[in-house]
Amino acid sequence: MNVFICFSLLFSIITGITNKFGDKKYLYASADVLPNTFLPYLVIKEGTIKFDSVEGKLWKLGGRDSYFFYKKSGSYFSAYPIFTAVASVPIYLSFYGFFPWGGISDHDDVKKILFIGRLASGFFVAGSIAFFYLLISKFSKEKKYLIPFIIFYAFGTTTFSISSLSLWQHTVAQLIITGIVILLLKISNRETNRNEDIKLGLLFGFLMLTRTVDIVFLPFFYLIIILKSKKSFLLVTKYLLPFIVFILCYNWYFYGSPFMEGYGARGDLHWTSDLKESIPGLLFKSPARSLLFISPPLLLCFFGVFTFTKLKVYSTVLFFSFLTFLMVNGKWYTWHGGTGFGYRMLTESLPILGLFAFGFFRKLKALPYYLVILAMIYSVIVNSIGVFWHKGRCPSVHNYDYYCLMPIREIK
Repeated sequence: MNVFICFSLLFSIITGITNKFGDKKYLYASADVLPNTFLPYLVIKEGTIKFDSVEGKLWKLGGRDSYFFYKKSGSYFSAYPIFTAVASVPIYLSFYGFFPWGGISDHDDVKKILFIGRLASGFFVAGSIAFFYLLISKFSKEKKYLIPFIIFYAFGTTTFSISSLSLWQHTVAQLIITGIVILLLKISNRETNRNEDIKLGLLFGFLMLTRTVDIVFLPFFYLIIILKSKKSFLLVTKYLLPFIVFILCYNWYFYGSPFMEGYGARGDLHWTSDLKESIPGLLFKSPARSLLFISPPLLLCFFGVFTFTKLKVYSTVLFFSFLTFLMVNGKWYTWHGGTGFGYRMLTESLPILGLFAFGFFRKLKALPYYLVILAMIYSVIVNSIGVFWHKGRCPSVHNYDYYCLMPIREIK
């Protein structure tokens, strides 16, 4: 709880500082986040998930055609999964008293909604960091490892330069996956109980509602359950099934098929990237996108996975879930994340990458330890540049140059 409070305050202060810059672009990282940022407003103010009353305004705010909408029966709906927005409604209600809005015809009201969306992102990220701290503290209690690593995780990864900046799908998915990884650890240690199995089923369902591609994690998560606790399988599945039924019905109603979703409905399913470009690009080759240039300590995960000798099933299956997620996102035609900063498309895998990187870091002594600390400091600087100078943006034309790592004034 102390970790959550601490990081909630930090992200709130950072949001307040950037709000003072006066430019709305400091308060959202991409047009992609606009549906999830403004949908809570529509639910609270108008009791609807239709964007009809604000479509024109968001089109102007996005600066391009309204690709993030799906039109059905003359009304506009989000083309993206809406659970991030639904989860944000209580936060919007909490802040409504402090930042009341009347509509979005006014510049100040638009900024208020963007500001509250940014605050909501900060709270979700603070929760992710607090849960991640709980996770890694199960493997080491030494402050010389815990404190530097949690600061790195919070400010030296896209936790800072993506998740905290806007209500991306990644923002809530990262929180959910962190919770799942903790509960799977309990199952692996035979420490689970009925209530935790129920929570796991619910989290699986919420993850499916948050970002469609994250479904690729679920077979691996289920494999851990089957191998370590068969009795948990039925209970987890029981609480996941209603979500599956809901998603199939939702897709059928909005997109015409149980197995269609927003991307496919708008004709945007293009698995055309060459893995020989995208995988090296995400890992080490692209200065603008790779773990090596944006968060080099995360590459320790490839060694750290072998340090969990008492949790071989848990660590092996989780690591293969990341590799599969990497390849799926690498095949996507925008493997680079469009205009998002850094390795945006891998953001929700950070709990897994971070866990294994910490597994190796906790073993280091003397010079190797301090070299990794220096790499962490570098990572914090780079991601801070992404936040304060580039506003979470990095156009794909700069995938293979150093433009997005430099503290220029802003990305146009």
